[in-house]
Amino acid sequence: MRTGLFVLCVLVAAHVGVGVAHADIHTFQPNPADLYDLDHARAYA
Repeated sequence: MRTGLFVLCVLVAAHVGVGVAHADIHTFQPNPADLYDLDHARAYA
């Protein structure tokens, strides 16, 4: 039972480490930047 718990903890720690290793900052910019002067009243239309 303890061996299974240990293996589970190791796998979870490895999974968390991989997620942190691939972390990056993403900045999204629309194209064109002014969105053709989109009217704010219709932004979600």
